[in-house]
Amino acid sequence: MDDEIDGALSEPLIASVSNGTPRPSFMARVLAACGCSSSNEAGKYDLAPYQELYISPKVYKRSVNALRFAVFVDAIAGTIEQPNYPIMVLPGAHADSFPDTGGLGFSGATYMVPMSALLGVAIASMIIGRASDKVGRKPCILFCLYGTVIGCILKFLFRFAFWPYCAFNFLNGLVSASVPVALAYAGDVNETKREKDGEIGVLVGVSMLGSAGGGIIAILMETQGLFVPLLVGSAIVFVAAILNTLYLI
Repeated sequence: MDDEIDGALSEPLIASVSNGTPRPSFMARVLAACGCSSSNEAGKYDLAPYQELYISPKVYKRSVNALRFAVFVDAIAGTIEQPNYPIMVLPGAHADSFPDTGGLGFSGATYMVPMSALLGVAIASMIIGRASDKVGRKPCILFCLYGTVIGCILKFLFRFAFWPYCAFNFLNGLVSASVPVALAYAGDVNETKREKDGEIGVLVGVSMLGSAGGGIIAILMETQGLFVPLLVGSAIVFVAAILNTLYLI
């Protein structure tokens, strides 16, 4: 069976019969059935992007690596403020601290800031998987990435008020659900269970590394201000968004 497949793949796209009239080869008919369009009379076929993903290792690696980077930086942006939360909600502790916490005590405010983002992520995770089944994985990934860019900027702009910051933190959480879509993508583009499980493990590991990396960035930028890391997060997520716009299939 493998020899028959190899023989079909090695055929020219145009075969000829005894009277000299060209006829499509078996491989050409397969490509046509898959939705490929003939680009010229010489029998060359243009492959759709999703078809290249399955037959070109280079295209596959480029697409998967772009997705891994997206998951990594999205996790960074989601945790890039975590070490600063206790100082943010303590008025007077730092020049960038909130002037008040909207009637909440220290414990409640310290809980409210991360909870607002986690609530958004939880809601998005329940919805975005099914949405990506309908509209596609790439549009949902790009929605998450570009949404995170905007969310980080809005949080930086509203850093002087506790409740507006929490509101935009919640909205940012609503677009920070790239991991469920990425896991579904891994299931789509890998054929065997072993390959799927391997890629899912990589994506989960990359997300964990990103979560740790966000806190490290916040600590390293401690002298720059409590909210400046948000600008770094938006910048690196924007880079990931551009790369995925160009290379994710």
